[in-house]
Amino acid sequence: MSIFRSEDMGLYKLRLDKNNGWDVMNSLGQLSCLHFVEVNNKEQIYNRAYSAMVRRCDEAARKMRYIESLCEQYKKTTTPPASVDVFLDNLQRELGEKKKDSMAYFEEVEQILDSYERFLLEQQRRADDTFSRYRTSAQQRYILNKANELIHARQK
Repeated sequence: MSIFRSEDMGLYKLRLDKNNGWDVMNSLGQLSCLHFVEVNNKEQIYNRAYSAMVRRCDEAARKMRYIESLCEQYKKTTTPPASVDVFLDNLQRELGEKKKDSMAYFEEVEQILDSYERFLLEQQRRADDTFSRYRTSAQQRYILNKANELIHARQK
């Protein structure tokens, strides 16, 4: 098979009980060898069962990108995991240590990201205010120095 073609695939239907859906889909997602096809084409995308969770994940990813961009802007290094597998292994170990299920842990991560984002937005605002006051002060100092030069030039 050519490297430009995908691997052979099979199409299967999976019916899950809503109570076990999260755990089963989470376990299947960790295999990273699946492609999911939405079969509820008649239902609007925002009314589907997990659309709210997808939006929460998108929002968490946006906050992480914002934090990473600030780290790059201020030349602070970040260390991403070596691979997805390493990340998933670390996640499983941390979930075991904290004795939390993945949803409770995700909620904790959301809260942490929210507090970091709010803190960094406030710090960015304060830095902008400080820089603005510095520029105003530098302009005033320049004007006073020029005025001082003019006054001394007239006295001579």
